[in-house]
Amino acid sequence: MRSLRITLEYDGTRFFGWQTQREKPTVQETVEEAIQRILGERVTLHGSGRTDRGAHAAGQTAHFSALTSLPLERIQAGLNAVLPADIAVTAIQDAEEGFHARFLATSKSYRYHILNRPVRSPLRRDRTHHVPEPLDLEQMRKGASYLLGEHDFRAFQKEGGEKKSAVRRILRIDIQRKDDEVTVEVEATGFLYTMVRAIVGCLIRVGHGRWGPAEIGEILESGDRERVGPQTAPARGLYLLHVIYDDGAG
Repeated sequence: MRSLRITLEYDGTRFFGWQTQREKPTVQETVEEAIQRILGERVTLHGSGRTDRGAHAAGQTAHFSALTSLPLERIQAGLNAVLPADIAVTAIQDAEEGFHARFLATSKSYRYHILNRPVRSPLRRDRTHHVPEPLDLEQMRKGASYLLGEHDFRAFQKEGGEKKSAVRRILRIDIQRKDDEVTVEVEATGFLYTMVRAIVGCLIRVGHGRWGPAEIGEILESGDRERVGPQTAPARGLYLLHVIYDDGAG
């Protein structure tokens, strides 16, 4: 049995997230069906993590096992020939024995795109979150500083999410502006369900001056999801940027 590791880029607009669901289009199921068409084998595709409905990926890592002896370049070309236009395999390699895309990841990075201008963009409506009011990035950065390091992030987890430990370590949060887009990039050892979107939604309130930066720290320490309220930013602005492993590859 051969283990193959692939990197995927996808526009998640029409998908109901990563994980296979009954009678709903998902990224996992779509790629599994493509693999079966090319290799003639039914496989289970294991991703580095689930992305939300409508969220995107520039570098999702996944792996699967198969009996095929086809060269890597032929597998990649075949998959890209049958996959829909909103999914592509950007890299493929033979995985080392015991490799697991989810359990062996040492960190992941997400980037959130905010369109920060008065007028919405029809061309970017499915890839950014439109925020018409000006944002104070320095205040947002001060708020984000409270989240760095290891904390219990249960206040930023959607109710009904994972029931295990909510402790995660955020390694960095970079907030930048280029022209009319503000990006919030978060790298952490792991993420909870809707964690990045909840963080971004709260930072937007800080950027508007409705909350002071210290309120982010207070919410974090409270562990109270109700303090976040309805601030979770929509999935369309979220991108899984890359996944890092001990070998340094993403």
